[in-house]
Amino acid sequence: MSAWPLLALLTALQGCVFRFTNDSSHLASEQAEAVYFPAVQDLSEEGGQAPRISRAVRRAIALDTRFTLSSKENARIALDLKILSGKRTATEIIECKQGNEFLAGKSRSCEALKSDFRFPNAASEKETRSLSINAKVIHLGTGKVLNQLQIKELSSGEYPIVGDDDAKTALLSTPELHSLRYLENNDAAIDRIGSQLSGQIMALLLSTPRTQ
Repeated sequence: MSAWPLLALLTALQGCVFRFTNDSSHLASEQAEAVYFPAVQDLSEEGGQAPRISRAVRRAIALDTRFTLSSKENARIALDLKILSGKRTATEIIECKQGNEFLAGKSRSCEALKSDFRFPNAASEKETRSLSINAKVIHLGTGKVLNQLQIKELSSGEYPIVGDDDAKTALLSTPELHSLRYLENNDAAIDRIGSQLSGQIMALLLSTPRTQ
């Protein structure tokens, strides 16, 4: 029996394709390094993660005084991020075995499902999200890749698709809100991945030579 999600996520934003060229870029050695960081490209089948990942990385760069976000015309380097793939894994599944179980964050009872054939008799209760990402630091004057990083299956960690037991109990009378909680928890999982990724991206920028 296969687990079913509460709500399928919409396939979404693809980052624009762009070409890195800027022959007039220059940077004084005593200045903060100017970084051109266009929108993250999401090449995964699911899509939709790029805005949250972009926001997390932009925040990290903005908070570090050694770097400053800049236009392509005023930067020496560009940061190119691509989400190559994503994975959603059910880590806990509840099935209707005894007949008294509740599925989908307690929004469906197995007793009710006996006469409602629109829904399967098994559902995931906990999941993890992971993203595989390619990061490159590119010299805008020459197009040369100065530094790069391949990140495979950066994980959000396990999370309940609706919430803890208290949250489930509070939503018993409003099952229509379960899908909203599912989306909120999914977004929070992507935010956690973005937070982890930001640290790795800052390390990548710091290790990029400034003399090339």
